[in-house]
Amino acid sequence: MAVEVYVPKMSAHMEAAEIVGWLVHEGEWVEQRQPILELATDKVVAELEAPASGIIVGFRAGVVKGATVKVGEAIAYIARPDEQVPRLLPLDAVPEREAQQAAALPEPARGVARAGESGPVRATPAARALAKKLGLNLALVAGTGPEGRIKEQDVQAFYDAAQAQQTTIAPPVVPERVAGERQAQVGLPLISLSAVADMTAALALQRTLAGRLGSEANGSLVQAAFLVRVVAAVLKHHPRANATWEGGRVRLHRHIHIAVPLRAQEGYVIPVVQDADQKGVGGIIQELAQKQKGVPTGAGNVEEPDNTFTLTDLGAYGLDHLGVASLALQNAVLAVGRVSVISCGPSPEAVALRPMMPLTFCADARCLDVDQAGSFLAEVTKCLEQPYLLL
Repeated sequence: MAVEVYVPKMSAHMEAAEIVGWLVHEGEWVEQRQPILELATDKVVAELEAPASGIIVGFRAGVVKGATVKVGEAIAYIARPDEQVPRLLPLDAVPEREAQQAAALPEPARGVARAGESGPVRATPAARALAKKLGLNLALVAGTGPEGRIKEQDVQAFYDAAQAQQTTIAPPVVPERVAGERQAQVGLPLISLSAVADMTAALALQRTLAGRLGSEANGSLVQAAFLVRVVAAVLKHHPRANATWEGGRVRLHRHIHIAVPLRAQEGYVIPVVQDADQKGVGGIIQELAQKQKGVPTGAGNVEEPDNTFTLTDLGAYGLDHLGVASLALQNAVLAVGRVSVISCGPSPEAVALRPMMPLTFCADARCLDVDQAGSFLAEVTKCLEQPYLLL
């Protein structure tokens, strides 16, 4: 049965996306999770991956570069060879007649119309990005798109004209929704969330695993491997937490490679568990143990590249929380603190001592928003407290 390719909701407030460009051609065979299309929102540019393997067919007419498509709208199908697919109605996202009418207006008339507008300025994501780069106030730019929407070429034309006339350009007005992007330019993490997990069931499971796996499975390695397994399982449902910001756009990774800093004889080693979602706890323990032992004396700190996520154990240093720190190499870091026995319960009459572990999740808001980050951390906490959910 043919599978629909549609525009997904990539943030809590997203309603539509602009087509940046197709990465495949109609009639071409694509593999599941292969990038097939670039989409732009008012926040990011991201790659849309194929939801299944097969031949991509039935391209919707009008879904071309510059077209705007609403969330949930189908734009193509992935089907088996010779399979018939329904015909999608054309998408008239950028009507040519409207663009011609807007372009035919005298420049002063268009400027007056824009100056009298109220509410947010209508502009394409590419236009907003260019205006921000050039330091332009979009409210001063006349748009030639449908309903006066500002396009990238409008911004460039305005800037070129202002430069030629040595005109002073007003500083950009930065709305609240792009405040995160401004902070991201200086390398600061934009999201930092904390939670506390009841580790009663998890610690019992770790003790059982350590007993079965033998002397090589020391306590710290068992916990590290267990946490890697939990995080990898949750990342499969939260791809935005496994993405990175590269070249001004979000890169959604097909694989889950988790870096785990570990103490070594001298310095530390940061092994990367490749395809962690496809490995069991026992296999991860053996992999971490081999890499930890393989650090030569005097090597100092040894790192492996190409991680998509970082998991760090602060409890090994007697610490509880990760402070807000720069995320230069990856989008997200989950830090786990030391386990402390705390009295807690639903009421004063039902108080019990529980081993509780603090969690701190830091992420780059250019790749995910607070809702997505909170959902990820909540699911990690749930899996730690109920590890049988991983079975």
